[in-house]
Amino acid sequence: LKHHIFPALTGIIVPLLPGLEEQGTEIFDKVMKLMDDLCRATDTMLFYHSIWKAMITAPYVRLAALTYLVERLPKSPSVDVAPPQFVQVLPHKETLVAEALVLSLGDSNILVQRTALDLLNIHFAMARHVFEPHTLLPILPPSPLVLLRRQIGLNRR
Repeated sequence: LKHHIFPALTGIIVPLLPGLEEQGTEIFDKVMKLMDDLCRATDTMLFYHSIWKAMITAPYVRLAALTYLVERLPKSPSVDVAPPQFVQVLPHKETLVAEALVLSLGDSNILVQRTALDLLNIHFAMARHVFEPHTLLPILPPSPLVLLRRQIGLNRR
């Protein structure tokens, strides 16, 4: 399939993503395997490009897309350089990925916001220099608000 499927890849991924909304179910495991198989059958960079694009164009699948990304993005150790695998999973990171993260952090669904914050915290720590400073400018302002809401929710319990 590789590059031939790219024009339709986002349209294939978007209907699959709702199957990832509830972790621990049989459907979740099957869809996760199907997504992994699709990633292997296509170009990795094009596959992740389609996931980030789906987060921008289809807000109702943001949570599922973020869940997939949290599970599958390469986890890097606490070093001051992003791992080389990030080149494959962050296509057009200065525009596409940044916009998807900004929209996720500003989403009306609090769970989407929290999952986006988890993604940033786990995979894109500032010390790893994944993003250029000018790219971080729109991503950073909503982050403390999401964190504050999360802490307030924990304190209420």
